[in-house]
Amino acid sequence: MRIIFLEDVPGSGRAGEVKEVKSGYARNFLLPRNLAAPATHDQLQRIEKLRKTAGVKRIKEEQDLALLVEHLSQFTVALSAKISPAGRFYGAVTALQIAEELSRMADREIDRRSVQLAEPIHEPGDYSANLRFAHGVSTTIQVTVTAEGVEAEPDELPEPDQTEDSLEQTNAEAISDLTEDLAPETTATEDPAEDVIEEAKETIELNAADVQDPEKES
Repeated sequence: MRIIFLEDVPGSGRAGEVKEVKSGYARNFLLPRNLAAPATHDQLQRIEKLRKTAGVKRIKEEQDLALLVEHLSQFTVALSAKISPAGRFYGAVTALQIAEELSRMADREIDRRSVQLAEPIHEPGDYSANLRFAHGVSTTIQVTVTAEGVEAEPDELPEPDQTEDSLEQTNAEAISDLTEDLAPETTATEDPAEDVIEEAKETIELNAADVQDPEKES
C-alpha cells in the first residue's frame, strides 16, 4: 500500500515521505494513529507543507532531547538491590530499572528501549549505560548499584554428642539447685510449747507452797 507519512515513525519513515508498506501494517497501525495517510492526489499536494511542518517539529524535538541528555549526563543513577551471601544480586538490574529511575529524575517518561546496557548487572559496583533517542541524540550515563542487604548464613549446629552432654549437665545443675532449696533446715529451734508448760508447772508449785504454809501470808 502506498502511503504518505504524516509524522516521523522511527524505523519506518519520516513526515512527508511517500513509501510502499504492507497493507496490514498501514491499516492496523499507521492509519488508525494518524501517523500516515493513503497517498492520494490530495495528500500528495500537501507533501511540501507536511515536510516543512515536520522539519520545524523535528528541530524542536532535537533541541528538547539535547537539553534532556545534557541534564541527565550530570547525574549518577543510584540503585540498590538485595544481595545473596555469595555477593550477587538475586535478580539482575536491567534497563527497565534504570529507565524508571531516569523517568523519576527527569520528570518525564524514558522508554527502556532508549537505555542500552552491555549486559544485565549482577553485582554491586559502578557501571555505564548508553542513552539513545530519536534524531541520533545520545549520551552516556553512570550507574551505581549498591547492596540493599546481606542475608547471614545460618549458624552451624553443634555435634549431636555435644548437645546431649550440654543438656545432661544443665539438668543435673537444675536438680541440685532444687534439692538445696527444698532441704529442711538442720539447725535446732526451741519449741514455744515447752516454755508454756514449764511456766505452768512453776505456777502450780508456788500455789501449792502457799496453801501448805498459810503463815507466810500473815
